[in-house]
Amino acid sequence: MKDKLETLIDYHSSIHPSLTIQDVYKLLYQGTMGPAHLMIDKDKAYIKLKQEFKMADKGILEREVLLEPVSINGDMVRVNLRPYRRKSYDIELLFEIVLKSAKNFVPDGDKLNSLWKTFKQLVSKGKLDFDAVKVNAFEVNALSSNGLPIKHSDDYRAKEKPRYRVVKKSIFEALITPSIL
Repeated sequence: MKDKLETLIDYHSSIHPSLTIQDVYKLLYQGTMGPAHLMIDKDKAYIKLKQEFKMADKGILEREVLLEPVSINGDMVRVNLRPYRRKSYDIELLFEIVLKSAKNFVPDGDKLNSLWKTFKQLVSKGKLDFDAVKVNAFEVNALSSNGLPIKHSDDYRAKEKPRYRVVKKSIFEALITPSIL
């Protein structure tokens, strides 16, 4: 598990240079808890997706890939809205994928805690380029939310301009015709 987690975090560090400890936690949260928290109010979730989709400027961040893994086994991914929009995919179809993903994913708080503990170990051993003192401070200060999802860091939001939805990769691939990927 350590190798896979290290690989996942190294991958995100390479494509998102502004990745912070807070963003690593969000990544681990997404891979273990899935998108269900967004689907509490489906109407609101759909409206927010449409708004973000309109704001996802096709020309910004041309290097951005369509799918980014957010779990160590690769079964959960972020669907980045800019490349999704560049490919002229249908927003209603993406919403259907998010809904199906939320229904077919079992959140695992124990796995989130285990991955976070492994992340801390990797940092303390110098295998990941984060400050161990800051990791501990983040844990004490920011994780008092009792497992609630947190936002990306201000730096990450300013530089990366994240616009995506977390889905099960298998559902995405089943509903998006492979020939158009």
